[in-house]
Amino acid sequence: MAKLLLFCSVFMMTSLVHADSLFAVNGFGQWLHPVDERARAMGGAALAVEGGFSALNPSTAMVTERARIGVAMTPELLEVRTDTVAQDRAGFRLSIARGLFPVGDAGTLSLGLHPLGTFNAPKMVSFVNATDEIPGHFSSFESVGDLSAFGIGYAHAIGKVTLGFRTDALFGSAVETWTMDFAADTVFVDASERAVLIRDAIDHVETNVLGMQFSGGMTVRVSPRWTAGAYVVVRPWASGHEIVDGGSAGTEVNRTVEYDLPMQAGFGIAYHPTETFLAAVDFETALWSQARVDRQPRSEFVDSQRFGLGVEWYVGSEDSWLARNLPLRCGLSSTTGSYETRALGRNDEQRISFGSGIPLLRGRGQLDFSLSYALRTADSVREHDYLLGVNLTILETWSRSL
Repeated sequence: MAKLLLFCSVFMMTSLVHADSLFAVNGFGQWLHPVDERARAMGGAALAVEGGFSALNPSTAMVTERARIGVAMTPELLEVRTDTVAQDRAGFRLSIARGLFPVGDAGTLSLGLHPLGTFNAPKMVSFVNATDEIPGHFSSFESVGDLSAFGIGYAHAIGKVTLGFRTDALFGSAVETWTMDFAADTVFVDASERAVLIRDAIDHVETNVLGMQFSGGMTVRVSPRWTAGAYVVVRPWASGHEIVDGGSAGTEVNRTVEYDLPMQAGFGIAYHPTETFLAAVDFETALWSQARVDRQPRSEFVDSQRFGLGVEWYVGSEDSWLARNLPLRCGLSSTTGSYETRALGRNDEQRISFGSGIPLLRGRGQLDFSLSYALRTADSVREHDYLLGVNLTILETWSRSL
């Protein structure tokens, strides 16, 4: 179960203290998009936006005269509602940290840390009905974990085309705990007529993962008003070391687990008719149906898709202060889950987002923020996710003679 949860979380975000979906308990995993807050406010549409940033499309990591050093933090409130559960959780996570440095006349070197997958499932408690042999007991489950990517990339402009490449090291860990809390010490008579005393038991599973990720992308200025972008991500290797402390069985197991992680690809278009208006749309897919654990396919995994649409508008006339400094952003996104069960089916997420940004330090800094709401559904489960993102960027004069 620990490797399933870690495996399903590989696409989405690391955190300090976070409040992730109930679906992580069931191995669903969430698509948590590694983009800056400008793109997040625009429905995550960043694959073809000039001056934007997508950690998946390295060709968007372009700067001109000034280096850009930024970090984004994300407070979150998650409301979980089912027929039997009502829980609220608050969290706080690092969304992305990056540095973009001009190189030569047309290149940019990028360094960055961004979360790929994470889960911190609410502790779920259920009551199992008593039988003649075993009195009723409470069972509970709790898991925490994260998987992050730290890497280096390079983007280079050749006329109307910008090409980008990036290599990331994947690292992370997951801890899972199962607790069987009986109402009282229980005597159970087994098939040999022996009395067995049943006490509370805890099973503890820890998994540590290392891996590699390679991404390549491009953006093309099709015309003065239209830009297109695309990327491909492959993860050729990932390995996990698993330690199982079976409190209920009194055993400890150490083993290595191999993961074949799915390929991911995306395509986007941006329309920029004036200096004060931008519209963008992205489509992405992750081939989870091709994923493997120890070379064995998992029938629960299904291909996942994401669609994002957003606009950015600088209010006021083109020569006004507002038109130069105060953008209004909004967007919509829809994501289908990567995991499907008979009990709950397949989970979907619908998200709406808003945001803006203001210049700081006399043009040497930028503060961007986004506010979004998402509804996740699967059968009787409903989750309401409220997310606030704040991105601080410092712009510094940088030598291009590196």
